[in-house]
Amino acid sequence: MGLRLALFSDKARTVLFQTRALAGPSRKDSVRTLVVTKNREAPNSIQIRREQDIKLELNLNPGLNQIDFSVKELPECTIQPNGDTRELMLLFESPRLLPGHL
Repeated sequence: MGLRLALFSDKARTVLFQTRALAGPSRKDSVRTLVVTKNREAPNSIQIRREQDIKLELNLNPGLNQIDFSVKELPECTIQPNGDTRELMLLFESPRLLPGHL
């Protein structure tokens, strides 16, 4: 489970994905490994500790590009104290795509 983006580009270009990443309450520890895969290529991993700003450079191909975000670790609890049954592993706060390079 995770987040999938489908991005169309009219030409080859680089964009920046920026967000604040916060570890969710589905695990007691606050370390998460964010796994990013583009068009089913080899994945890249980024370790998130508690909360931090992240910037990822995404090289888009002409046409449709599929970007998958997932968390490597498994949840420890399946029901939150408020009864929520979602796997709340990582929150992206104010995600955005910008033109350019790092």
